[in-house]
Amino acid sequence: MFSAFLRIGELCNLRFSDVRFKGEDVWWLKIRRSKTDQKGLGSAVAFRLKGDALMLWTRFRELHSQNPQEDFIFSNSRGGPSSRDYIARRIKRTLADAGLQHRNLTLHSFCGGATTTAIRAGVDPSNVMRVGRWKFQKSFLCYVEPSPL
Repeated sequence: MFSAFLRIGELCNLRFSDVRFKGEDVWWLKIRRSKTDQKGLGSAVAFRLKGDALMLWTRFRELHSQNPQEDFIFSNSRGGPSSRDYIARRIKRTLADAGLQHRNLTLHSFCGGATTTAIRAGVDPSNVMRVGRWKFQKSFLCYVEPSPL
C-alpha cells in the first residue's frame, strides 16, 4: 500500500497480473478502477521495492506461485475480491499484532505516510500528486503531515 500510494479499495481489487516487475527495483501496478477514476479507465503506478519489502513480496509470491494470474491477490473464500471492511479489519489486526496500536494508524496512514515521505525527500509535489492520483491540490494536502522547518 505504502510504496504505490494505494487506497484500500484499490488494494481489494488487485490481481496478480496487475503487478509487473520492470527491472532493477522498479515495479508497475495496474489500477483497474479507483475512487479517483470513476470512468474506470484505469491507471498505472510505478514504484520501487527493495530490502525487506521486496523480500516479503517475493516470499508471498512463492507461497502463491500456483495461483492463476487473474486471481485476486486478496481473495475471499469464493475467489472474489475481499471486501474493504475485511481488508481493513485484517490490517488493523496485523498492526495490533505488531504492537503498533499505540501509533493510532489508520488506513489513510499508508497513503499519507508515502505522501509525507516523498515530500520530505524533496519530490516535486506535482509528481507526488500524479503518483497518488490526486486531481486537486486541496485533497492532496490533506495527506501531507506537518513538518518542522
